Amino acid sequence: PTLDTQRITHVRLIDVVGTHVPQFATRDSTGRIITDPYPTPFSSGGFDLDAVGAFRATTTNFATWAASQGWFGNEATATADPDRDGVPNLIAYLTGGGSLRMSGDVLTFPRLAYRSGGNLKLQGSPDLIAWTDLAESTGGSALQSTSTVTVSETGTHLVESSVGLPTGAPWKFFRLAAELTPPQ
Repeated sequence: PTLDTQRITHVRLIDVVGTHVPQFATRDSTGRIITDPYPTPFSSGGFDLDAVGAFRATTTNFATWAASQGWFGNEATATADPDRDGVPNLIAYLTGGGSLRMSGDVLTFPRLAYRSGGNLKLQGSPDLIAWTDLAESTGGSALQSTSTVTVSETGTHLVESSVGLPTGAPWKFFRLAAELTPPQ
């Protein structure tokens, strides 16, 4: 869950000797011998690579990110939802498409700290009408409390943000909101 797939640039594949002979064997991370038919009775035995995948470069600008998704015109705006998943583009950009989760009195959600150009806010409401800002990340900075909640974060690039609610908090509903910031 802490792997930031948006920042992967290289993958290294290593073929191992999969023999039962201890002095020649390759072992896994727990020290067990890896068994693979070796040597094989045919010349094509051993390592076999069937595919190579490529990742596109990480974008840190909303307009570039939206264009890289293949969205144009009205679909490339911050508030649009072209994939119809209920998450506006800007929130998907700032969170990597992650969702808001609640366990007890703690709300958690991912945040991509290297993504600039937007402010991400956690908001609470007692009635789905009046919304209060509870915490905010400005331009990719650390999430800060703007009310009586406690905030903690773990991770560097893919950050797991946790917001603790005070006892007897009036909010029953929560949402993430975002706004574009002007380029610096």
